[in-house]
Amino acid sequence: MIGSTLFRRRCLLLRSFSVHIGKSPDASAEIAGILNKANWRDALESSNLAAEINPDVILSVLRSKRVDDPAKLLSFFDWLESQKVTEQKLDSFSFLALGLCSFGSLGQARGVVIRMIERKWPVSEVCSSVARCSRELSDDGGGVVYGILIDVYIEKGFLDEASFVISNAMDLVLDSSRCNHLLDALLRSERLDLFWDVYNEMAERSVVFDVHTYEKLIVAHCRGGDVQLATDVLLKAEEKFGMVSVTVYGLVIEALCKKRDVDEALELKKKMIIKGLVPSKQSFNILVDGMCKRKRLDDAKALVVEMKSFGVFPDNITCSILIEGLLKGRDADAANGLVHEMVSLGVNVDPKMYDSFICVMSKEGAMEKAKALFDGMIASGVAPGARAFASLVEGYVQEKNVLKGYEVLVEMKKRNIIISPYTYGTAVKGMCSSGDLDGAYNIVKEMGASGCRPNVVIYTTLIKTFLQKSRFGDAVRVLKEMKEQGIAPDTFCYNSLIIGLSKAKRMEEARSYLVEMVENRLKPDAFTYGAFISGYIEAGEFASAEKYLKEMLESGVVPNKVLCTGLISEYCKKGKVIEACSAFRSMAEQGIPGDAKTYTVLMNGLVKNGKVNDAEEIFQEMRGKGIKPDVFSYGTLIDGFSKLGNMETASHIFDEMVQEGVPPNVIIYNMLLGGFCRSGEIERAKEIFNGMSGKGFPPNAVTYCTIIDGCCKYGDLEEAFRLFDEMKLKGLAPDSFVYTTLVDGCCRWNDVERAIAIFETEEMGCGSSTGPFNALINWVLKFGKTELKTKLINMVMEGSLDRHGKPNDVTYNIMIDYLCREGNLEAGKELLQDMKKANLMPSVVTYTSLLNGYEKMGRRSEMFAIFDEAIASGVEPDSIMYSVIITAFLKEGMTTKALRFVDELFAKNAAVDGCKLSISTCRGLLSGFAKVGGMDAAEKVMENMIRLKYIPDSSSLIELISEGISSKEKMEADAAP
Repeated sequence: MIGSTLFRRRCLLLRSFSVHIGKSPDASAEIAGILNKANWRDALESSNLAAEINPDVILSVLRSKRVDDPAKLLSFFDWLESQKVTEQKLDSFSFLALGLCSFGSLGQARGVVIRMIERKWPVSEVCSSVARCSRELSDDGGGVVYGILIDVYIEKGFLDEASFVISNAMDLVLDSSRCNHLLDALLRSERLDLFWDVYNEMAERSVVFDVHTYEKLIVAHCRGGDVQLATDVLLKAEEKFGMVSVTVYGLVIEALCKKRDVDEALELKKKMIIKGLVPSKQSFNILVDGMCKRKRLDDAKALVVEMKSFGVFPDNITCSILIEGLLKGRDADAANGLVHEMVSLGVNVDPKMYDSFICVMSKEGAMEKAKALFDGMIASGVAPGARAFASLVEGYVQEKNVLKGYEVLVEMKKRNIIISPYTYGTAVKGMCSSGDLDGAYNIVKEMGASGCRPNVVIYTTLIKTFLQKSRFGDAVRVLKEMKEQGIAPDTFCYNSLIIGLSKAKRMEEARSYLVEMVENRLKPDAFTYGAFISGYIEAGEFASAEKYLKEMLESGVVPNKVLCTGLISEYCKKGKVIEACSAFRSMAEQGIPGDAKTYTVLMNGLVKNGKVNDAEEIFQEMRGKGIKPDVFSYGTLIDGFSKLGNMETASHIFDEMVQEGVPPNVIIYNMLLGGFCRSGEIERAKEIFNGMSGKGFPPNAVTYCTIIDGCCKYGDLEEAFRLFDEMKLKGLAPDSFVYTTLVDGCCRWNDVERAIAIFETEEMGCGSSTGPFNALINWVLKFGKTELKTKLINMVMEGSLDRHGKPNDVTYNIMIDYLCREGNLEAGKELLQDMKKANLMPSVVTYTSLLNGYEKMGRRSEMFAIFDEAIASGVEPDSIMYSVIITAFLKEGMTTKALRFVDELFAKNAAVDGCKLSISTCRGLLSGFAKVGGMDAAEKVMENMIRLKYIPDSSSLIELISEGISSKEKMEADAAP
């Protein structure tokens, strides 16, 4: 690149030699003759030749060699300019300068060159003229003129022109002194491009480099950021000349420190000292700063001591650097000692240094020390600056002590210290974080009153927090005030509104702000659309969510990784795993790479929806793409397989996780523990439990709950109660689940007395013991003696068990189901009314128990009324409730109604995955339809069952009906006395 530049310049110079030189007028000889006279001015003015003088004649005179004295020619030239004769030709200047140089009149030649340059001829033409005229005169003074040209160009700051002359004047013998002068000027003007052009020209023309050339080369490499080359050149210079200047050493030290090569910088400093050079104060300061930034505070302090030993005394800059380093290193005492030392040495301590103290202490959270220094400043008559006050405000807000932060803000106002919008914003943010929204709003109002206009960030912080606290009216009010102040909401502000409203499911309001946002020419981004998509998914309005996703893509907004992961998560939460997988694949098609979190979210959704094997496939795909699974990825699979009872696979995944260097945690151990307990491998569970502490994972409350539950389910009550006591000794408070587990275990293994005894102790410290009580009443009502059953129900109704926790919906459901099974429908119906009076909402479980009770007693007309009541109260029937009511309609011969509810069930299944019928229920329903409505109705129902995958495609209607009839007869036989 550099060579091509020089080639173009030289071509330009060669072309300039072809300029036509006109013939000298006849008058030039006569004028030359007059100039050789002593009184040439008078002779010339009295002659007729004055009228014939023009640029061509003057050029002819200068080039003719008829005048021996170049000084006369210069006088003639000056006289012509005073006569305001037409502007002279460029060659006239060149001939004159060359003549003066040949005569040794370099100062006068310089003056001519200055006048030549002031005419602003292109440098290529100037160089061509000098070359041409020198050649015509057969004069070797061209090189001298070129040198003068370079010097003058440099003085006038025409560095491009000076560089051009160096690169193109072949008659010029380059010397290191003149080149160094130009290199220095180029460095001072930060013209590294020209620097390297000139340097390469010097190298090409074998200019001998002196120490100054090497120094300038080192500086250029440092400026260009190539410290290694600078160091290499420095070594060469030392080999050739012994050393370079202190300044150059200092520049290399600075460059090394900037590159964080502080050890190499230290070595260079040592080399300087060995050579008898003392580093400058600036070099020491740079080294101290480098050490502080690398947190090598002992080395930094040692450098300060070394400075003093060489008679280089630390100044304010040195001390400030070291003090800040000490403060960042949390060595406030050493920093304070250094300040005292500075004072004792007579160094004037800048009050701003104290502000720095307070600033750093506040950032590090040392608020007591910061406040003590602040108070000490005031006591000693030193006024803290705005930075010190602002640092205290920020520090107090960071440590959640907002009240003290506000007190400092008030003190600032009392002292008439100007409070910046940033400091106000910090206080507002602190108030919002602490929940004092009214206090935050008042600060914003104070800002306006004090003339400090709140910015969009402060208003957005307030609006966002109002939305988070569901104070929507206040958020809208602040937005209105913001607009009235002439502050336009930005994208982040609108996004805060839209996100807040979408989370609250106020989608229409959110939409209005999207419209306003677009009207204000702000482009919605991924966060804007993401809020609508998440909001509609959360509300179950998937069509609207997909509409916004489509609109987002059509507007050219590419979803980001966070949005896509959130979208997948929301689909999974709603059980829409097919849509979640589709979104995951679409993400890859859009070129958005998933990370471990994305894959884990999808895996978790699949596991929670019973698709553990599919989750494992996603896991393997993640590994195949080189994405390293984390503890959550492994944990998701371990949890899934553990809940399926596939402990062999769960254990294998755990072992693989450990081998891959991913450390487990107590949650992972709890998953394995729960899996072994559920699969009946209680001894394996105990092994894991007993080994946890030794591996650095002491069991937590969940661990104890899990192992106690396992022991209870498999009959080891003594071990369960031993673990229960151990848990309490370790300071882990048992919760309602633990007590429920123990009660359930005692009842399961026919130790009801021990279960009841749990309620009689005073140590049941869980917040609500309704759970344990429900476990007790469930077992007693199923298997207990009649007297105990009656006693418990009466105790619930009378409220005598309220000290163990108020009965909840589960309590009522257990009792209603028991009464309905016993045929005591009136008592069950009465409990339903009591449940409502207690402000407990009856559920699908409640009404299904009642429906089964009335069906069993054959009281179907009352059963239909109860079903209507359930629907009117907002209960959504599930597959069990549908099958019960459909069967009842079929038994009553009401085929049309039965078909209507079957269609309703099928429609729900198509919309929401999870409302499915078991194959045994399908058999019973098909038998009922075949019996009442004929085979045509049964075939129609079966087609839908196959379509919705309730039954296999290969199913035969006749076989299903006969299996259903056989199953019914068996159930009737089992129920017969």
